[in-house]
Amino acid sequence: MKKMLCLALAIPLFMACGEKKKETTNSVEELTETIQQQKNELSQKVDSVVDEMEKTKSEIDHSIKKIDSLLEDF
Repeated sequence: MKKMLCLALAIPLFMACGEKKKETTNSVEELTETIQQQKNELSQKVDSVVDEMEKTKSEIDHSIKKIDSLLEDF
């Protein structure tokens, strides 16, 4: 009788543990996906900033060359 009662209680516990494991696994997968998306977005933003900085540097270099050229004329 005790064994039957133990089994009757153990089965739902094992099922609940399995369900909790699935929930945890799903949560980890969702977090991993979210982190990857945020990493991609951040990478795109960094690339955009780097491109803008390179463009600005090129414009500054061009302006410096113009100034140097004008100074040579004096």
